[in-house]
Amino acid sequence: MADRAGTTFALLATRDDAAARTLQERLAAGFRVDDFFPEAADLPEYIQAAELEARYGGVGGRLFRQYAGEVERRLWSCPAYRALAPTPAANQRGQPKADTRPLLGFWLGRARPPGRLT
Repeated sequence: MADRAGTTFALLATRDDAAARTLQERLAAGFRVDDFFPEAADLPEYIQAAELEARYGGVGGRLFRQYAGEVERRLWSCPAYRALAPTPAANQRGQPKADTRPLLGFWLGRARPPGRLT
């Protein structure tokens, strides 16, 4: 989650002038961790490659996609990101698709998210 939260912040800070301005104004008003980082204590962490394959079906597996979608949903529901959230592309059933590629390092245990932030 921490890795994806950081990439989301960077994406919005550099996406375009309007998004950068919105984010800068938000930060100028004060920084609260909860505005930028959602609850993550109930999500799995430090998953090694063998477990990723066996339990989650790899990066394309159903369970992996389920968790990746939940991570994306939580991030884009953060107060600082709501107004800047992209309109998700829909799959054939009309449900939003999550781009799971940025999460690969996190799920493989390469990114070490910190403990719960307060």
